[in-house]
Order: sequence, then structure tokens, then C-alpha cells
Amino acid sequence: MSENTDKTSQNKARRRDFYILALMVISVIIVWWVSYIITIYYITSLPFQNEVLDKNLDRSSKIGDLFGSINALFSALAFAGLFFTIYLQRKESIEAREEFIQLYKAQQSQNKVSLNALRIEELKALIDAAKLQAEFDPTLQEKSHKQIIDLVGEIVEISKTLKEEISIQDNQ
Repeated sequence: MSENTDKTSQNKARRRDFYILALMVISVIIVWWVSYIITIYYITSLPFQNEVLDKNLDRSSKIGDLFGSINALFSALAFAGLFFTIYLQRKESIEAREEFIQLYKAQQSQNKVSLNALRIEELKALIDAAKLQAEFDPTLQEKSHKQIIDLVGEIVEISKTLKEEISIQDNQ
């Protein structure tokens, strides 16, 4: 179930990113088109001199300047692309940080589980030692029996905390 929601949220994020990029490109094209229309209006509204050569050169230079605006379009698109990549990098950085925090928490929890498991093994070894001590020295049987009961009680407590840690890990 969570995989479907993760994929759905990833698809929504991708669509949102695409819409942002599309909006940036469309905005740049609209600004370029408006500047193109203003330039054309400016060229056609100017009164030209009567001489043919001067008229052609003046008009040609203005048309050449118009094509210079194409350069501005590509520069603006590159700038929009730069902003978009910065946006994507920031988003990826935030996601990586969140994943790192989750991994860190999982590692901490796993460390607790491992330490508790080691402590249980240590207590089992102490129980075995107490049993051997009781077998070889009957005078210490009562003391060994109390020690074994205390150790088993500690194992039970650690087992409970282990179960809690494992259930927390499973829920994450």
C-alpha cells in the first residue's frame, strides 16, 4: 500500500516539476514575443528618409537588431533552465536529508536491538556459569539459584524492550 502512495506522490512531484519548467519556458517565450511585437511596431512606425540607400540600411539594421532578440530568447531560456536546475537540486537535497535522517534513526534502533541481544547472550552465559557453580559446590546452590532467578528476570525485561524496538522498526 505504501509503495503505491509513494509512487503516486512521486508522480505528482514529477508533474509539478514539469509544470514549473513549462511555466518558466512559456513565460520567457511570452516576454520575447511581446518584445518582438514592440520592436516591429517601433520599426514600422519610424518615419524614414527619402533616400533609398539610407532607408534600406536603416531598415535592415533594425531588422538585424530584431534577430538579436532571438539571442536574448535563448539567454533567457538558459537562465530559466538554471533556475529550474537549482530548484531540482534543492528538492533532491531535502529528500536526501530526510532519507539520511530515517536511515540514522533506523541504525540507532538497530544498534539498540543488537546491544540488547548481546546482553541477553551475556546473561545466558552467566546463567550457565551459575548452574555449573551449583553443580560443583552444593553449598552455593541457594545463592546460585537466586542469581539465576535475577538473571532470568533481567532477560525477560530485555526481551520486552527488544520486542518493542522490533515492533517500532516494523512500523517504520
